Order: sequence, then structure tokens, then C-alpha cells
Amino acid sequence: MRTSRVVLAAGLSVVLTGTAATYGVYRWMSFRSMARSQTVERAEWEHGVALPVSANNVECLGEAYVLWAPDKGACTAFEMRKSDVPVLKSHLGAPISYPTFVPGNQQYQRHTFSWLNGHGPSEMLSCSSMTGDWLHVEIWPIDTDRVGVRMYTDWN
Repeated sequence: MRTSRVVLAAGLSVVLTGTAATYGVYRWMSFRSMARSQTVERAEWEHGVALPVSANNVECLGEAYVLWAPDKGACTAFEMRKSDVPVLKSHLGAPISYPTFVPGNQQYQRHTFSWLNGHGPSEMLSCSSMTGDWLHVEIWPIDTDRVGVRMYTDWN
């Protein structure tokens, strides 16, 4: 009787470990392939924010797809209509009391937009994050109709 319980426990352990490992590999592969894409879906998944319909020219940087990394971040930049700024703000988390930022690490500074070399953002928001520890949002002027947005989500 005792031997059958040990065999049952060992078999159950093997099944659970195998299932968890298979699921982990599946998630890692799907996030790994997502890391190569520059899509609105990736940006929304990483930052937990629904982007306005006018969001375009999305550039995603960072290592948010690495499941068990203890310290990781996601940095996304895109352009959108200026009139959609209130829509974007309505999807952000609650304001937080401490200042946030985009780290100076090279992996978060590779965006190719010329507006990032301008006079700086017209607005910076520090928010709670739906997916990470905090969310930093910058709104950059481009012209009378468009703005650039850079978002950074941090996990520590």
C-alpha cells in the first residue's frame, strides 16, 4: 500500500513538472518571437495600456518577454494624433507620488525617432502599472497634429 502511494506521488510529480516545463517553454518561445515584432499588441501587452487607434510607427525595446528576469524593463515609442492624448491618458494607471524615468541603459535608448532629440517632452507622467512595478510616460511634440509618446515599464 505504501509503495503504491510513493509511486503515485512520484508519477504525479513527474506529470506536474513536465506540464509546468512545457508551459514555460511555450510562453518563453511566444514571448521570444514577440520580442522581434514591433506591434501595437506587443506594446499593449508589455505596458498594460490600450493604445489609441491612431498609434503608429511603434518601436519596442527591452526584455519584458524574459519571464524570470529579476530586473527588466520595456520601452516603447510611437507616434499618434495629438487629439488622442486624452484617450491614452484615460488608459493609464493612477498617478504615483514619486518621479519615474527612462533608464539610461543602452537597450532603452535605441529608438530612431528624430523628435526624441528635440527640446524634451512637453509632459511626463508617473503612473502605477498594470503589468510591472511602475509606468513612465512622456509626450513629445512633433507638429500641430501629432505627438510622440515614449513609455517605460519597470519590473524590479
